Amino acid sequence: MEALQKQQQSLQLEVDDLVARLQGDEAGLESYKTKQLETKQTIDDLQQQLFTTSNAITRLEQNALHAKQRKGQVEQELARISEQHELLNHSIDEAQEALAVSNEALENIEPEFALKEAELEHAKERFEDAEQALREFNTQARAQEQTYNQLRQNVQQCHSQIQSTMSMQLRTSQRISELQDELKQLDEEDFASQITLLEEQCSELDFDIDEAKQLLQESNQKVSQQQGEVNAIEAKRRDTQGQLQTALSTKAALEALQQDASNNEDVTLDGIEKLWQQFSSNQTLAPCVESILQHTKDPVVAKSHDIQALLQNQDNLPSGIKVFTDKAFVSTARIGSLAHALLTESSTNESSTQRVPTFFNDIYLCGNDDELAATIENAFVSVLDKEDDPEGIAKGFTSAISPSGLWASSQWVVKPGEASDGALQRANKIKELVDSIEETESLIDEIEHLLERAKQALEQSEAQKQDIQRALGEKENQRAQIKNKLSLLEMQQEQQSTRTAKLNDELAKQELMLAKEEEQLAQLSEKLELQEAQILEHEVHIDDVNAKRDANERTTSELRALVDTLTSQNHELALKKQQLENHQNLYSQQVTRNLQQREEYIKNKERLQKELTQLTSPEEIQEAELQSLLENKAELEQLKSAKQSSLEDIEQWLREAEKGHQALGKDIQTRQTNIDKLNIDIEGYRVRANTILEQLDETQQSLKSILETLPEDAEEKRWQEDLEKTQANLQRLGAVNLAAVEEYETQSERKSHLDTQHNDLTEALETLQSAIRKIDKETRTRFSTTFEQVNEDLKTLFPKVFGGGSAYLALTDDDLLETGVTIMARPPGKKNSTIHLLSGGEKALTALSLVFAIFRLNPAPFCLLDEVDAPLDDANVGRFCNLVSEMSQTVQFIYITHNKIAMEMASHLTGVTMAEPGVSRMVAVDVDEAVAFAEA
Repeated sequence: MEALQKQQQSLQLEVDDLVARLQGDEAGLESYKTKQLETKQTIDDLQQQLFTTSNAITRLEQNALHAKQRKGQVEQELARISEQHELLNHSIDEAQEALAVSNEALENIEPEFALKEAELEHAKERFEDAEQALREFNTQARAQEQTYNQLRQNVQQCHSQIQSTMSMQLRTSQRISELQDELKQLDEEDFASQITLLEEQCSELDFDIDEAKQLLQESNQKVSQQQGEVNAIEAKRRDTQGQLQTALSTKAALEALQQDASNNEDVTLDGIEKLWQQFSSNQTLAPCVESILQHTKDPVVAKSHDIQALLQNQDNLPSGIKVFTDKAFVSTARIGSLAHALLTESSTNESSTQRVPTFFNDIYLCGNDDELAATIENAFVSVLDKEDDPEGIAKGFTSAISPSGLWASSQWVVKPGEASDGALQRANKIKELVDSIEETESLIDEIEHLLERAKQALEQSEAQKQDIQRALGEKENQRAQIKNKLSLLEMQQEQQSTRTAKLNDELAKQELMLAKEEEQLAQLSEKLELQEAQILEHEVHIDDVNAKRDANERTTSELRALVDTLTSQNHELALKKQQLENHQNLYSQQVTRNLQQREEYIKNKERLQKELTQLTSPEEIQEAELQSLLENKAELEQLKSAKQSSLEDIEQWLREAEKGHQALGKDIQTRQTNIDKLNIDIEGYRVRANTILEQLDETQQSLKSILETLPEDAEEKRWQEDLEKTQANLQRLGAVNLAAVEEYETQSERKSHLDTQHNDLTEALETLQSAIRKIDKETRTRFSTTFEQVNEDLKTLFPKVFGGGSAYLALTDDDLLETGVTIMARPPGKKNSTIHLLSGGEKALTALSLVFAIFRLNPAPFCLLDEVDAPLDDANVGRFCNLVSEMSQTVQFIYITHNKIAMEMASHLTGVTMAEPGVSRMVAVDVDEAVAFAEA
C-alpha cells in the first residue's frame, strides 16, 4: 500500500505540472473531479456498510448453528429421561406390591409368634421349679454324702495313720538296735597308742629333714656358682664366634672384590697380570700406590712378552690401558722416591716385592700433605719455570706424593679416592683378617675346653643336688604320710568322741519316740472303731437318696427337652419375623429411593424443556434479523452498483471532454486515469485494512505484534483456505467446554500434589537405600573382622585341644550378608573331608574349640559349663582340662561334671552328700586349703 501511495504521489506531481500549464481548463475539470471523488467516497462508505452487514450475517449463522446442535442434545437427553422415568415407575409399582405382600405376611405371623412365646414362658417356669427342687434335694443329699465320705476318709486316714505309726515304731526299734551296736563298736576302738607312736616317728624325720635341707642349700650355692661360670664362658664363646663370623664374612667379601679386580676378561693374551699384583705394600704406602694406579687406569704387566710381541698381538690387549713389559721394573731406587720406600719396606718385611716400576723413581715421597705442598712450591716451581733449562726436570723428581695418596706436580694435582677402594689395601686387610681368624679360632678352642670342664663340674654338682633333693623328698613324703596318718587318727579320735555323744543323744530320743508311738497307736484304734459304727448308720440312707435323685433328674430332663424344643420353634418364628421386617424395610427404602429419583427426573425434564424453549424462541428472532440483514445487504449492493455506474459515467464524460485537448490534455487524462486506479486500489486496501483492524480490536490484538511475527512467505489466499478448514474443524468439534479452564486448574493442582508426594517418596526411598547401604557396609566390616578373629582363635585352640591337627572356618558364599559358615576340622592322623565323619568325642571337642574361640572374642567375667566333658574319653578330658586351665587365667569357670579327671582340675569343689539316710546337704571344699592342711 505504501508503494502505491508513493506511485500515486509521483503521478500527482506530474499532473500538477500539466495542470499548471492548462489553468484555463482547470475549473471544469475540478468540478468533475470533485464529483468523481464524492462518488468514490460514497462507494467506499457503501463498501464499509456492506462489510459490516456481512460480519453480522456470519455471526448470526454461527449462533444459529450452535443453537441447532444444543437443541439436538437437549432432545436426546429428554428422550433418555422419559425412558428412565417409565422404568422407574415400573420399579416403584413392583416395590409397592412386594411391600404389601411383606406387610400381610408379617401381620399373619405375629399372633403365632406371641402364642409360642407364652408356651415357652410356661415351660421355662416349670423347668425352673423342677431345677430348684432338684438343687435343694441335691444339696441335702450332698450334705449327707459329704458326711458319709468324710467318715470314710477319716476311717482310711486312721488306717493309714495306724500303718504309718506301726512302720515308724518298727523303724525306731531297728534304729535303737543299730545305735546300740555302733556304740559298742566305738568303745572297742583305741587311737591313743597309735597317735603316740606316730608322733615319735615324726620327730625323728624332722631332724633328718633339717640336715638334708642344710646340705641342699650348700649344693644350691655351689650349682649357682658353677652355672654362672658356665654362662660367662658361653657368653665369651658367643662373642668370640661372632667376631670370627664377622671376620670370615669380611674376608669373603674382600676376596670376592680382589677376584673381580684380578680378572682380565678383555685380555686374551697369556702372561698378562695386573700391575698391583707384582708387589705389596703396607697400610702406610698403599694409598700412594692406589692413587697412582687409579690415575693410570689400573695398568697391567706382560712378564713373558717384549715390546715387539705386544705390538704384534695388540688386538689381544685391553683398550686404553697401559701394558708394561718386564723391563719396566727396577730393583734399585733413588733415595727419597716412592720406589725407594717400597723396596726398603719389602726388605724389612721380607716380602716378595724386590722390584718396582721405573717411574716410581720419579715420584718424591713426602711425609704428609703439608710437606707435599711445601715441596712443590720450593723445589719444583723454580726448576720447572725455567724454559731454557729442560735438563733440570730430568735430573729432579717430576712429581710428589704424600702417604694419604695426594699426588701433585707443578702443573697438576690428583686427589686420592676412597681409603678402602684399592686392591693393595684390600690385600693388606685380607692378610690381617687371616691372622686375626687364626688367633680367634685358637681362642675358641681354648674356650671350648674350659666350657667342657665347667659343664662336667656343673653336671657333677647337679647330680649331687638331685641325690640330696631325692633323699629330702623321700623324707618329707614319709613325714607327710605320718602326719596324714596322725591327723587322720586325731580326727578319727575326735569324730569317735563326737559320734559317741551324738549316738547317746539319738538313742535317748529314739526310746522316747518309741513310747509316744505306742501311745498314739492305742488312741487311733479307739477312734477307728467309733467312725466305723457311724459309717454303718449312713449307709442305710444312701439307697433312698439315690432313688429320689434319679426321679427328680428324669423330670428335669423332660422339662429341659420341652424348653429346648419350644425355644427352637420360637427362634425359627423370630428369624422369619425378622426376615419379613427386613424385607419390609428394604422395600420401603426402595420405594422412597425410587420416588426421589422420579422427582429428580421430573426436575431435569422441566429444566431441559425450558432450555429447549429458550433455544427455539431466539432462533425465530435470529431468522428475522438474518433476513433483514440479507435484504439490507442486497440494497447496499444495488446502491453500490448504481454509484459505480454513475462513477463510470462521470469518468467517461471526463475522457470525452479531454479528447478535445491537445496531446498534453491526453497525457493528463492518462495520468489521471492511473491516479484514479491507484486511488481505487488504495481505497480497497484501506477498506480491507480497516476491516482487519476492527477484527483485531474485537480480539484485543495489536497489529504491530502480528506484523513482527508474520512470516515472510505469508499468502492471503493460502491463509484464507486454512481459516476455512479451521472453521470447519471447529464446527465438527461442537460446543465449547466453558468449564475447561476450571477443570485444567483442578487437574493441575492435583498433578502438583502428586508430584510433591512423588518427590517426597523418592527422597525417602533414597534415604532408606542410603541407610541400608551404610548398614550393609558396617555389617560386612564387622562380620569380616569378627569372622577373621574367631577363625584365628579356632586355628590356635584346635591344636591345643587335639594335640595337633588343624581346623578353620570357611564361608559358603562371597556375599558376606547372605553367606553361611562351615567348619573344616581335621584331627591329627585323619584326612576326613567333612566334620560328619568325626566321632562323637571329636565333634564335641571341635564344638568346644569353636565355642571358646567365640568366647575369647568378647569374654565375660565367668563361664558356666554343664557336663561338656560327658562324651569325652580320659585322654580328651585331659586336653579339655588343659584348655580350661589355660583360659582360667583371665576367665572364671564354673562347670558341672561327674568326671574324676575334671574334678582334679578344680580349685574349689561343691557337691551334694548324704551323710545320713534321707538327709542331703551341700559341701564346699577349697582344694588348695585341703592340700595345705593335709601336707601340714
